[in-house]
Amino acid sequence: MNNINKIVIVGGGSSGWITASSLVTKFPEYDITLIESSDIPTIGVGESTLPSFTHYKNILGLVDSEWMPACNATYKLSIDFTNWDGKNSRAKLVFQDYDTNNTTEHKIDDKINAWFCNNKINNSSVESFTEYFMPYGSMLNSNTKFEVGHAGFSLESEDYYAYHIDAGLFGDYIKQKFKNKIHHIVAEVTSIDGGDGEIKSITLNNNRKVTADLFIDCSGFKRILASKAGQELIKVDDVLQNDSAIATRVPYLDKQVEMEHSTNATTLSSGWVWNIPLYNRIGTGYVYSSKFQSRESALKEFKDHIISTRKNKGLSVPEGFLDDLNYFDVTVLPQATKTPWTKNVVSIGLSGGFIEPLGSTGLHLTIQSALKLVETLGMVGSGVTNVFRQYYNEAIYSNWTGFVNYISLHFALCKRYDTTYWKYISDTVNYKDISLLTELETRYRKMFAAQFGFNPIDKDSIDINNLNRSISLIEEKIQKNREEVKNLSTHYKYLKDNIYNGQ
Repeated sequence: MNNINKIVIVGGGSSGWITASSLVTKFPEYDITLIESSDIPTIGVGESTLPSFTHYKNILGLVDSEWMPACNATYKLSIDFTNWDGKNSRAKLVFQDYDTNNTTEHKIDDKINAWFCNNKINNSSVESFTEYFMPYGSMLNSNTKFEVGHAGFSLESEDYYAYHIDAGLFGDYIKQKFKNKIHHIVAEVTSIDGGDGEIKSITLNNNRKVTADLFIDCSGFKRILASKAGQELIKVDDVLQNDSAIATRVPYLDKQVEMEHSTNATTLSSGWVWNIPLYNRIGTGYVYSSKFQSRESALKEFKDHIISTRKNKGLSVPEGFLDDLNYFDVTVLPQATKTPWTKNVVSIGLSGGFIEPLGSTGLHLTIQSALKLVETLGMVGSGVTNVFRQYYNEAIYSNWTGFVNYISLHFALCKRYDTTYWKYISDTVNYKDISLLTELETRYRKMFAAQFGFNPIDKDSIDINNLNRSISLIEEKIQKNREEVKNLSTHYKYLKDNIYNGQ
């Protein structure tokens, strides 16, 4: 039995401080130490979160008007997918259950069938899907209009929204807020005494030896403790092909136009580009496969995309707009361990696993791992036996594999077939869990499949003619909503007036 009273976290950043803040909020009586090699905050390109972050933020009692300005944060209402059909359409996946006035699954199924089968609806662009199913769909489709209370949109529910944040600044914000509640040591780990899944002690570069009942590895891809504990990695690069990314920070040309409330993922020749609008700038990056495109070619295509995106928004791009941007390379490693909790070592964040940036799962997996650890310790008290480590491991690994399968479906359902990369994705990749195509157990996944052109619902089981009688009423509501949205504030103006104190 492992009696937990003293916990040591190795590694700071967002994963280390999210873990530390979660533990100390729930267990203020624990002796918690965080060791990081540098006290200097890192500056990221921007990170897109899921509603799990909103839940975590609420657990900590963070107030938007206080923490968001410290992290250049903006709101996020959807994940968008542009040109996954090869026609430059922009599909949206929202967080809240679609059409909350129709609570039965059967009604949702009927509406999906109606959208597919009725020519009047089916001939319009995929953008109509969001308006058809969401009360505030026109606000979502505007990409920049934002008003709390419009057509039922609310910030009261965690399920409605998430955030775009500078993860480096957020880690630093949490550090300043919580470092006085734990032991904070700035030092480097020079040696580790342990093996066979267990760490006895670590020695720091100040010659200090540190012991603990539980060690948590938040050292990222370095996996300082996880590798010593023998936590082997399982790779899924046979399914997820992207292994590289080029990222940069882009200044705004017009915040009213460019500060969207969605994360946008746009396909390019050998992967996709993320667009994450922070308050002070845009974070963007091209995630691609080095097996299909060289770094030089990827960078050129990425730069062309940055320019064309702004021109397509009607913005005048000044000469030399790209000259002062810094581009840096990121390694994408779709891998994870089946045993993130081995004896007295837990790996959280990149040290435990990663998928790829599509789907905004990075911080989501970190938060879920940290909160699952808190939940497990809360259930068993300080006495941890192997069955509870198994409970934790199965939950975390199952969550990871579920997201791998789900994200892989985005590529599997992509309609592009115009490059070697997309032909390989379409014709060669063997997907792990194709049952997800027909066993879409949630509304969210059914909506995802429908917008990607796949209807898993038996259209013969419902009365389409009966539903078609209401289509004119639906379209009438959509047109009314579109007119109302024209008068709403922009996302930028809402943030400026309500969160950023006019700055």
